[in-house]
Amino acid sequence: SYILFFSVLAYIATMSDVAQSGPSPMREHEEDWRISGANIYPASVAVAIVFVAILYFVNVPGVRAGQGVIKALSPGGTPAQKLDIFKSALAHRTLGTSEIREQLVSFFSSVMQSNPAPDIRQKYYDFTKAQLDEQLAQTPKDARYQLFVATFYESNGQYDEALKYINNAQKLSPKKQAILFQQSSININLRNYDEALTIAKTAYDLAPEYTEAQIVYALVSIYAKKTDLALELIKKMPSSMVLDQRIINAFVSTKQYSLARTLLEQKIAEDPKEVQLRISLTSIYLEIGERNRAIDQLTQIGKIAPEYKETADAYIEQIRQGKNPGAQ
Repeated sequence: SYILFFSVLAYIATMSDVAQSGPSPMREHEEDWRISGANIYPASVAVAIVFVAILYFVNVPGVRAGQGVIKALSPGGTPAQKLDIFKSALAHRTLGTSEIREQLVSFFSSVMQSNPAPDIRQKYYDFTKAQLDEQLAQTPKDARYQLFVATFYESNGQYDEALKYINNAQKLSPKKQAILFQQSSININLRNYDEALTIAKTAYDLAPEYTEAQIVYALVSIYAKKTDLALELIKKMPSSMVLDQRIINAFVSTKQYSLARTLLEQKIAEDPKEVQLRISLTSIYLEIGERNRAIDQLTQIGKIAPEYKETADAYIEQIRQGKNPGAQ
């Protein structure tokens, strides 16, 4: 894309010069670089050879590596097969190697969430770590790769190591919100709640209008048990943001069920036809044992959204049988 872009700029510059009246630096030296008729054929052959060489040694490996990444990220195949594809793609050592490593880290996270067999986990860990170590050796001052290394260790539950690298990234790029978000998350996992809250507030203050900054600040407030602050932030959010599953999960994981219930009930009063709010409230009712209220919410869902009625009725029947459909 850069070759095309700068070629267009060169063409514009040339045409602008040609359009000028009077002598110009380009015209003064025109004969110095003009190829005579006798030399056109050898020059063309030389250009063709260079072009083919560049195509073969630069473009082709890049295309093959790119195809490999696409194949690795596409549905189908086992984790072991995907790992082999990543190894093949990285073996090309193209200009896109760093991008492939980034995709590898993201894929590593998804594989870890699927709870793979111990041998597969270890193979992914060893290969990904080796690639990231090599990337850091090449670009030690790039905050982006410090961030990816932190993500790698966080995905593997190595929060102390993750904190070291995310702190490096934050020093290199102090106002990058994505880094601050992850720095806050890692501190939450380490139960450094006060530190996490300070970082989340810093990210929020940089751009209070940014949706993700609002959600992260609210989430950290919930985990830090700063109830008043959390509710103040959440009450300002539209229903679509309150529905972010991370917020509901934060209340549930910290066992603040009554706060989650109160919040959802208030939002439903403001927007009674929002089905997802009622679904979330149903889950909370089931968690705290208020099964009749859960049935009431499911009944309302069936009335508001007929397309959900069959599912709602099935859940109601399970609840009456003493089951918890939300746990299935």
